[in-house]
Amino acid sequence: MCMKKQMLLSILLLIPLVCNAQHYINGVWSVLPYPSMNGAYERTLSWGVISISRHSDLIIDLNSEPPTIEIVQFSLNNIISINETNSNTELIFNFSRGGFNTTMTCHFNPDGTMWIEPLSDGLTFFRTGRDQVYYKIDGPNIVFRKNHIATEDIHLHERADNTAPIVLIIPKNSAVHVLSSGTQSIIDGINGYWVRVLTDDGYFGWCFSGNLVEVCPP
Repeated sequence: MCMKKQMLLSILLLIPLVCNAQHYINGVWSVLPYPSMNGAYERTLSWGVISISRHSDLIIDLNSEPPTIEIVQFSLNNIISINETNSNTELIFNFSRGGFNTTMTCHFNPDGTMWIEPLSDGLTFFRTGRDQVYYKIDGPNIVFRKNHIATEDIHLHERADNTAPIVLIIPKNSAVHVLSSGTQSIIDGINGYWVRVLTDDGYFGWCFSGNLVEVCPP
């Protein structure tokens, strides 16, 4: 059969979101949870050619030579040192526009978002602090980036909450890419998870996994 049962999707979503902080940090990050891909441009990074939203903020590529952190449309900086733990990654990089080294710690939240703690002066050129959350919008190891099909018309919400504003309605039989999983929930008697998805026309948001089935690869 081409479509797997919902039970299998639920089992897949039990996999921890962040299993290695250093590897997970690789990717494109934005302070917008669902940035528009209108006007996106292509970039070649160590994990392949990807589309970069003009609303992206950081691009971190630890597998390039040398490893880099890019403040999008501002500066490309070489990473000098990487120190990882299970829940965060400390980076020291040379700020190319200022010619000085600066240190920060990237903390990962359970939902896969990140916030940045400055450990030295000079981090005034991008957003830091617990209240400035970054969302991973692309990268080599976004969890569950697989095609799924909507089994009925479903609401795409701004947040993982049925009462959150609706971004759009995903028509029945439309394909979405599941990027990450959130909290477990029971809706209309169906046990599932809130999942963050990307639609084929470039919209990000949250929907309930009970209304999705995975499409088998050919």
